[in-house]
Amino acid sequence: MSPLPPGSLLTVSVDAPRRALLSRRHTALHIVNTLALRDYGAWITGAQIGEAYIRGSTSRLKTTPPL
Repeated sequence: MSPLPPGSLLTVSVDAPRRALLSRRHTALHIVNTLALRDYGAWITGAQIGEAYIRGSTSRLKTTPPL
């Protein structure tokens, strides 16, 4: 496939249900990040948000006593 020449007109569309799903999951990840930081001193340092799942990596900043 060759690049489009400058000034080309395009027609695009947004998959609204998929966009809404990813938006909700993005918001949920912000909530999880806030709780992880507040309750465990852990930041989410990496994340993947997809249609089937959300994955987050954390970095622990403070320790808790052993059980």
